[in-house]
Amino acid sequence: MGAPELTTAEDFRLRTIAVSAYGPTVVAAVGAGAMAPVVALSALALGASQPVAALTAGLTLVAELFFAVPAGAMVHRIGERRALLWACVVDAAASCGALLAPSVGLLMVAVFAMGFTGSMFLVARQAYLIEAVPYRMRARAMSTLGGVHRIGLFVGPFLAAPLIHAWGPRAGFAVAAVSGLAAAALVWFAPDITAEHEEAERELGASSSTARVLWDHRRTFRTLGLGIVVIGAARSARLVLVPL
Repeated sequence: MGAPELTTAEDFRLRTIAVSAYGPTVVAAVGAGAMAPVVALSALALGASQPVAALTAGLTLVAELFFAVPAGAMVHRIGERRALLWACVVDAAASCGALLAPSVGLLMVAVFAMGFTGSMFLVARQAYLIEAVPYRMRARAMSTLGGVHRIGLFVGPFLAAPLIHAWGPRAGFAVAAVSGLAAAALVWFAPDITAEHEEAERELGASSSTARVLWDHRRTFRTLGLGIVVIGAARSARLVLVPL
């Protein structure tokens, strides 16, 4: 069952949650956009071959794929706001790790961690909208979320370009680190309007293990899930091919 309506569709306006819902998303996406084109270039600069550089850039998608369901379980346990804060801070730390990584191996670990935090952020943000937005407005709210995310991805490389020109490709990770901390600050100061509902759900104890979720929805994962994986892989290939 869906979340209870926090307000009626007639009274609700998306602008009332613009800062709390979409502000952290666009700021975090700026960092992701600044980081994405420089992963492969940074790996090459550390001595990786082109196949290894491509693998390094693809680790973000791999982490997002395998940790989507566990991320949902974690969001359910600790709450959307805490999950967002955790994801933003860890993403900033991983970006700093990628910025300072002395070897390809450590760079791969940092990029993989950023994929996990990205999955956590996306799941938590969607969970927030499901609870905060009336049922009749959720499609519009979700599409707006995707739109502001793409705006951030578009702006990120342009903001990072002067720094990359001055200090090299890995300066893009510095932009990602600052964006992660800025997104965490927005989450921290934004009102937590879903806390009461999350507490009620925890008291009911309605939770499932990751293995149980995978088994219960195995047909969906085998059909729709595989299609999404193929489409996502095709779309993410540009992040590897263009820099290489």
